Amino acid sequence: QLRPRRLRMWKLPLFISLTLVSYCFCDVLLPNPIDIHLSLTSKSDQMMVAWKTSDEAQSLVTFRGDGSKQDVVIAGESKPITFLGPGQMHFAVMTGLKPSTLYTYRVGGASSGWSEEFTFKSPPKQKDSVRLVAYGDQGVMWDTSKQMIDLVSDLAEKRRFDVMLHCGDLAYSFENASKWNAWFRWTQPITARIPYMIAVGNRDDAVLDERFRMPTDLNGRRNRYFSFDYGVVHVISLSTEEQYNAGSPQWKWLRADLELVAADPRHPWIIVMAHKPMYSSSNGHKGGDKEFKAEMEPLFHKYGVSLAIFGDDHDYERSFPLYDDEPDKEHHVTTGGIPRFHNPKKTIHILAGTGGIELDGLVPKQPDWSAIRLEMHGYVSIEADMDDMRVKFVRLDGKTVDNFEITKTRMESQGSRWRMVALGVIAFLPIIALGYFLEKTSRTRRMRIGKR
Repeated sequence: QLRPRRLRMWKLPLFISLTLVSYCFCDVLLPNPIDIHLSLTSKSDQMMVAWKTSDEAQSLVTFRGDGSKQDVVIAGESKPITFLGPGQMHFAVMTGLKPSTLYTYRVGGASSGWSEEFTFKSPPKQKDSVRLVAYGDQGVMWDTSKQMIDLVSDLAEKRRFDVMLHCGDLAYSFENASKWNAWFRWTQPITARIPYMIAVGNRDDAVLDERFRMPTDLNGRRNRYFSFDYGVVHVISLSTEEQYNAGSPQWKWLRADLELVAADPRHPWIIVMAHKPMYSSSNGHKGGDKEFKAEMEPLFHKYGVSLAIFGDDHDYERSFPLYDDEPDKEHHVTTGGIPRFHNPKKTIHILAGTGGIELDGLVPKQPDWSAIRLEMHGYVSIEADMDDMRVKFVRLDGKTVDNFEITKTRMESQGSRWRMVALGVIAFLPIIALGYFLEKTSRTRRMRIGKR
């Protein structure tokens, strides 16, 4: 009677050890496919999906729209993993998607087996409202990393937001494959349901180039800097790890991108994400990246960037509308404790290196440009429509601890009024002409009668 009990006591630590080894170190022991993650493309009727297998396998994805019983099958492409391998990466693009529609999909094939089914919502129409979540600096070595991932996973499973923005330093792997494996496993409840868009951090490595596909391939730098439209927002991801000085490829690309979107009233909100902040009073790096600020901030100001979100320093901080160290503290009202900025002429900067890594702390004196700063983990929530952008910082326990709004007068509103006036005049022209004709005819008749 004692023998089974001894066996159970002996098996328990072995089972835990084997589970940890298979989870973090040995992909061969894990079910295929794994590490499934979505991303947006440059087209609004598409969704990219990527996944990993331990060996060469088919690259197939099947998907169907909400209410449909017919699966669409798409063949993708694959390539061997050369950095922190072994394994095979697979990429496929689901096309012909209807706006704001739930789709069910799975990836794999006969040779690797199929994944479980996941759902995602396709991109919305232009001018539709959107919901985004953002943070940076996560890793897998801290309890708070897993807590943050679990918090956002719950939001993703309940479809509380549409796009994830990660402002660099995803896994803090230091070229350790087990840390990347753990990060991909932990985040799959998010990444398999929500398009996961990234900015490159100084602690990220070649895994980003091999395992992610962001929207545009610019001279082979696909994941380094790019932009995308999503409903009413235009999002730009910049790289603080690439050349960004005036005249560099990245600087020229940003200027051209901003020129286009600034003239397009369909996207009233421009959001920029990057890793190293322009402004910070965190103890992390003592004041932000001054060179990046000197080169890029003038473009933000010239073309009306609404919101800029950064990581690298591990605290939360929000600025007033700000340019060249000069904050605008005057042009806003506070209603119910929530500051509202109407048509701000400067960019609001947010530091959000709060995705799970241990916190840096704050310098003793709060700068004049800093509206609020908090030493805590959490995520930034952004909700935007054509007229308003509502931004919150939500800490680990789900409580909102910062809250502000930006409102805009629509660019096309004046033009719309004049168009309505013009259409009204055009509509009444036939009536006016008819009235003139009838009046003239009546007058002619009266003159003839008078002559008789």
